[in-house]
Amino acid sequence: VWIGTQADEAFSDAWHSDAAMPVDSNAAISAVLRSKVYHAPRLWYVRVNVVEAQDLVTTDKHRFPDVYVKAQLGNQVMKTRPCQARTLGAVWNEDFLFVVAEPFEDHLVFTVEDRVAPGKDEILGRTYIPLNTVEKRADDHMI
Repeated sequence: VWIGTQADEAFSDAWHSDAAMPVDSNAAISAVLRSKVYHAPRLWYVRVNVVEAQDLVTTDKHRFPDVYVKAQLGNQVMKTRPCQARTLGAVWNEDFLFVVAEPFEDHLVFTVEDRVAPGKDEILGRTYIPLNTVEKRADDHMI
């Protein structure tokens, strides 16, 4: 019995300790019976709170904007509910939760979009936040 992980040095020996020997003794045993090591990624939760947008500028000045925020991290995309603002600002106060693996190479992309017609959205603003600049918290204390 062997107890350990796939990253241990003894894994390849323990995994093949009872394997059958090939007929040709000159064959490269290590090439055929080499185990694969899978490194488990360290996963983090990224919690995002979309609070509000201010001073929205639309192309059509005769209507109030119908805006939402699209947050994207890698291939994960989340949207807020549409907010029909009666002013040039919108308030959501919605939380999103993303899962990301180290190393933090992706950017968190926020896009404020205005729904001008069914199936037609206009981008009002966009910002990029590199994840490696975001402060990490490894404990459960409130921030």
